[in-house]
Amino acid sequence: MEERIKVNHFGPISHLDIEIKRLTVFIGSQGSGKSTVSKLLTIFRDTLWRYAVVKGWDVMKQFREMNIDKYFYDDTEMEYSMDNFLISYSKGKFSCMDIRDQLNQDALIFALEGLLAKAGQKVMNNLGYSDIEKLKENKADMHLFLANAKTLLYIPAERIIASQLSDSLANIMASDIPLGGQLKEYMSLFGKARKEFPTYQVPFLNTTYKFVNGVESISIGKEEKKGLQLASCSSGLQSVLPLLMIMDYCTRNEYFDSFVVEEPEQNLFPSNQRELMQFLLSKWNNEKQNMAMIITSHSPYLLSILNNYLYASELGSDGKISRDDVRSIIDEKFWVNINDCAAYSLGEDMNGGEFCKSVISEESHLVDFNYLDAVSIETSEEYNRLQKLYISSRRKIRN
Repeated sequence: MEERIKVNHFGPISHLDIEIKRLTVFIGSQGSGKSTVSKLLTIFRDTLWRYAVVKGWDVMKQFREMNIDKYFYDDTEMEYSMDNFLISYSKGKFSCMDIRDQLNQDALIFALEGLLAKAGQKVMNNLGYSDIEKLKENKADMHLFLANAKTLLYIPAERIIASQLSDSLANIMASDIPLGGQLKEYMSLFGKARKEFPTYQVPFLNTTYKFVNGVESISIGKEEKKGLQLASCSSGLQSVLPLLMIMDYCTRNEYFDSFVVEEPEQNLFPSNQRELMQFLLSKWNNEKQNMAMIITSHSPYLLSILNNYLYASELGSDGKISRDDVRSIIDEKFWVNINDCAAYSLGEDMNGGEFCKSVISEESHLVDFNYLDAVSIETSEEYNRLQKLYISSRRKIRN
């Protein structure tokens, strides 16, 4: 069964009804609803949250943690379907049902408990715990245990805070500082990742990160910056390094089967955006894990990059063109099959009055040219008009 979400009148979202593919990209301006729909998907994928719906518990806690609990209106309606589950919201109430096997409530509770036990046991094993009581003694590990129930890791746009507070991670995780559930989860994973990777290289930023005996050191190029902490580095490095380490840590330990990455391009030069996108797609294209990924972005560069990888896959599947020739241009591990990918533009201003619109052409299977860099097109048009004005003024002078 396909994964699909339908939303009417929730926060900035007026209406959308879209299919979620294994790779789904949302692009739009600030406040267009990209983060909102991604947060909804994070909640709806949470097995523990579904369990709370069926049991009649408080289901608004996750909405409060995501800061979208005030987005409900009297006429808000939502539907989300994945596998055999259908989640609905109407008239102020959530419901969850099994639409494949038509399970009654008791059977549905039993099925959800089985999914929770399966996810939880894997995490406990990876963390080295034999029973839940021992796990409860460690707040950070317990948080990771519960987080895996939703199967999806949300990587927030404000993640740079993790770098700025990297020298205080242990104290922060042991405290009750109200940082927000997603950010605290991200920081907890960064703490675990740097223990697993005491030396971590980022070739495309020419940087090596070390964390030895609780002390950070950064090497940029061949020069090691003694005592330099991550918080003192460039904002681009602060944004991207923990993200890379966490993704590597989670995929190595098979935590989560999908990821939401908000604004991966933050503070990165376009060529670095390309290399980061390649890193993300190399994880996404791992056949052993078959993970899903949702990306939100303001950057037309990411759409251009995605467009090339869609085109490479299309040409590589064309029997008249050598796959080796295509591989010589773009490595196959970055190819994106159109059947696995969706990309949507959010915001009525960008879409001619339509709130949500697919930016991938059904005919060409490529990104619509108008969305690749609408701002560059507009600025080029402005320049042409100024140039015409200049030429016209010179003609008048000569005449």
